[in-house]
Amino acid sequence: MRVETLLNHCYHHKSFVYSAVRWDRDGGKDTLIVDIIPRKNGLPVCSLCGTGVSLRALAERIQTETHWEDAQVIVAGTQGHGIEFYLQRFVDNTLTHADVALPLSPALAQRIHPSVEEIRYAPNGLPCFVVTKERNLRRGQFPSPEWKVLQQEGSFILLKHSGEL
Repeated sequence: MRVETLLNHCYHHKSFVYSAVRWDRDGGKDTLIVDIIPRKNGLPVCSLCGTGVSLRALAERIQTETHWEDAQVIVAGTQGHGIEFYLQRFVDNTLTHADVALPLSPALAQRIHPSVEEIRYAPNGLPCFVVTKERNLRRGQFPSPEWKVLQQEGSFILLKHSGEL
């Protein structure tokens, strides 16, 4: 039986399926890499509110910004399933909403932030984008003079830091 078949059967996701599986050497250790792709005609469903909203529009908005390829992208205080797929790159997450099953490698640990309040911004002068929920904005976790709302899709909000970090 194929690994992706087992994963799809045992760890079913409503909006995504496991596809290609391959071995890779990461830091001298053998690592199993599994690609996850969206189901055809499927929308990610928020585990907290149950709404189905595609993050494709937010990813496309990020891609219109200058230097977006080098920018820090953080999914904060929510699960942003699909954003990495649409951007075709890794994004940072907050620990409470990251799916962590194994000990983190040092490189991965750099991309996991303890909480929304404790986000570590990359001080490189490049843009910083945050995908979060409307409720986090209402709680004042992203002060308005520093952050600009670029777009909203359902209850997801895309923010951009306004200046140097």
